[in-house]
Amino acid sequence: MPGNLYGTQLLCATGDAVYLTGGRSPRRTTEAAFREGQRWFLLAVDVLSGRKLWEVPLPARQDGSDRLHFLSARVSGGHLVLVQQAGDGGLRLAVHDARTGKALWDRPLDGDRDRPVFDRAHLAVDDRHVYPSAGGLVALRLADGKQAWRFDGNAPGARFGPPAVGEDTVYAVEEGRGAVALDAATGRVRWAEKGRTVTGADLDVPPVVGPVHLYSRSSTGLVASDLRTGAVSRPFKAARARYFAHVPAGRLIAVGDEYTAAYPLV
Repeated sequence: MPGNLYGTQLLCATGDAVYLTGGRSPRRTTEAAFREGQRWFLLAVDVLSGRKLWEVPLPARQDGSDRLHFLSARVSGGHLVLVQQAGDGGLRLAVHDARTGKALWDRPLDGDRDRPVFDRAHLAVDDRHVYPSAGGLVALRLADGKQAWRFDGNAPGARFGPPAVGEDTVYAVEEGRGAVALDAATGRVRWAEKGRTVTGADLDVPPVVGPVHLYSRSSTGLVASDLRTGAVSRPFKAARARYFAHVPAGRLIAVGDEYTAAYPLV
């Protein structure tokens, strides 16, 4: 097809394929915005040969728009799970067959539209469910997008931070209570913290699942909780940090406004 590949965005990768978006335009441009006449695609490329595996068209964008088509992506159980941003800024959960590109289902993402868009774009996925960060703590079936279970917390309307998935368990932080651990298949509570002060400001990052502990953010830093029982073992003075686990190095990396720190990952 004539035209230049423009605005390529890497979405995610597996051991076999890379998933990305790209646009074709009748003229070359370096402007970081959509332009009239561009056509856009979601595509998969073989990771070894670079051969295109499949390609599906994406909706047109208004001339001059700078909104991305997708904000995050994961592959699990043969499904490509995407948080898609519509032209008006609304978010949808879209799922495609990872092998063929066929669209399987999509649905709007519930939740507070006043929250920053990237906070709502976090995805937690296992081989049966997707757990979106918008709205309440909900498991949607990968097969068809229907709700498998919902956890309301201490009371209906409880607010949760973005979830994280461990082995057969979903973890999230509930405002005003602390971390909770739920059975991934049923949504039943395995354990829940009690009495830890958690505010809205602590709910914008998911907890980190380590080998032995769950790491979550509090008003004063990070808290490590036993994965089996939820018992809090120690705090880390890493205020206002975003953080991730580097398992091969055995380190918990915390990135704050004016510092970067590493702690033993135990």
